[in-house]
Amino acid sequence: MSRDYTKPTLKLLFGRATHCAYPNCTSPLIFEDRGRLTVSVDIAHIRSESPDGPRYDSTYPEPLIDSEENLLLLCGIHHRPVDQHEVDYPVSELLEWKRRQVTASSGRQLSEQQLEQIVQQVQQSLATLTEVKLAVQPVGLVLVNHGWLSVPLEGLGATTLSKPDQGQYLGVEVTNEGLVPVTVNAVGIDVDIDASPFYASYQFLLDDSSFLPSRRLEGKSSASWPAHIPTVQASILEIAKTYRRVPRRFRCFVKPGAGDRAEGTWMSILHLPIWKSDITEERLLDVNTSAAESQQWESGQGTS
Repeated sequence: MSRDYTKPTLKLLFGRATHCAYPNCTSPLIFEDRGRLTVSVDIAHIRSESPDGPRYDSTYPEPLIDSEENLLLLCGIHHRPVDQHEVDYPVSELLEWKRRQVTASSGRQLSEQQLEQIVQQVQQSLATLTEVKLAVQPVGLVLVNHGWLSVPLEGLGATTLSKPDQGQYLGVEVTNEGLVPVTVNAVGIDVDIDASPFYASYQFLLDDSSFLPSRRLEGKSSASWPAHIPTVQASILEIAKTYRRVPRRFRCFVKPGAGDRAEGTWMSILHLPIWKSDITEERLLDVNTSAAESQQWESGQGTS
């Protein structure tokens, strides 16, 4: 639901009422104690902006969705039933509630300082509700009975597969730490070419099949997307051939439908389950050093 309330709208909304709009409800809009104001009501939409929301009206102008005329102040007890049982609470009735709420509160005035406190508090609360906050980390995934078992990445190699249809995969776990649902548009890993500013990206497969999690990630939830390890290995080797450098580190990333790309911390490329057991950081450094020297000789920079 839209929550783009301007400061003038909030001041008008709270400046014209004193209590919940539900008939005979005396719950105050704000609680004042020790010189501080606390907002104690919800801001409800009379008409929803969403076709599947309560009291949606396709003819209602979109710019007015978050205007004062379409907003109603309700206490927590009454907000939920009003939205859940929209047939019993039509637009005409809510508009009448709003009219009575304003009329009953006439003569009461909040100071400019009090209104500023209310606006600041509401805006902070809305920022928490609407903030897109994602975290990502690499995990090991095991396909078991058409479902996914998540294990620590470092423990993937020790996982025993007991059935032919089981398999091991590299996974990126995405955690939605916010409250608002998020649509996942892209998931994958970035690989760094010898700690330089340049990095290449490998994007995991996303679709809406039952094999993969839903791209819609609810608030306070997580999901993991898999990648076929041999395919990841082939891609890393192709990058190494193209740039004549073995990537030294990687990080996970996720791109939501709305909001900025979220990235994990850089980790040694050796954490990826694509290497033989005798490969070490020192060997990778030797390979990259030799590759750099070869490039210098081939370009003429290594000759006198």
